[in-house]
Amino acid sequence: MAEAKQHRQERTVDQVPALRDAMSLPTERKRCRQRREQPPSNPSSSSVSTSSSEGDACFTLKTPCPHNTNSPDGHRNTGSRRRRRRRRPKKNHKNSNEQQHPPLTEQEQSKYVALDCEMVGAGLYGETSMLARVCLIDWNSNVIYDTYVTPTETVTDYRTFVSGITPELLEGAVDIWTCRDVVASLLKGKILVGHALKNDLHVLHLNHPWQNIRDTGKYEPFMTTLGGGDRLWPRKLKELAHEKLGGRIIQDPSKGAHNPFEDARAAFDLYKLVRNKWEKVMDYKIQKTNEIITLMGEQETKQLELKGTNKQDEAVASPQ
Repeated sequence: MAEAKQHRQERTVDQVPALRDAMSLPTERKRCRQRREQPPSNPSSSSVSTSSSEGDACFTLKTPCPHNTNSPDGHRNTGSRRRRRRRRPKKNHKNSNEQQHPPLTEQEQSKYVALDCEMVGAGLYGETSMLARVCLIDWNSNVIYDTYVTPTETVTDYRTFVSGITPELLEGAVDIWTCRDVVASLLKGKILVGHALKNDLHVLHLNHPWQNIRDTGKYEPFMTTLGGGDRLWPRKLKELAHEKLGGRIIQDPSKGAHNPFEDARAAFDLYKLVRNKWEKVMDYKIQKTNEIITLMGEQETKQLELKGTNKQDEAVASPQ
């Protein structure tokens, strides 16, 4: 009975390759360990021969040893150095900012100005905004023009808690049209920076080319969505300054009313943070606009030529 059991076991080992490999695995691992300690003279040989005690179940493993470090199919080769993951050096944020925002020359800086205005209320309940003060600064935060303006209508709400304007400050102020001419001459050919510039230009009765306007209230990365919708809404200058400019506090009620100089400087500093990206976006928009204008001009020219050809054909076809 013992001979039948042994014969059945040997037959099972020969007939089932997986079982055969599992039974030879301890011997295989031992040989791999010996090879690592004492490398053989022929490292390319990776076959292992194993025989049973009876001699009937003699077989040879032709598969490469997965634990052999000298095997081409092994996990690694001891003859080559282990590759180490290259660590990237830490970025120097100061240097990266200088690369992203290279300093401008004096000539380039002279092309930029920042504007902020303060208004008072006129009309019923003071709902109509009237210009009361205007402030212009250059790239280096130097004041170019700062003056109070006499409103053209009767003031019903000075909005002192916001604008800081009182009746005494408007005594002897310049008229709106003189102020308008001075500001228009200062803005000519300049890139205008500010926050919610639409309101400032409206009370100044001025227009400025859209390609020369940098409004931080309309710059998409500075805007936000409300109510989970996709529409972008402008944020307050006070919030942007505190978030983007290292916690800078402007328009603090404890310090008094708004200061147009501080607001203009905050808008300028926000623009400087993203100037390169912003200018790339503007270059793309200007290029696309010019392409559309050129295409429309070509289409209009073709239409005029077609109309002229049709008129000539009609003149030829008409009887004399």
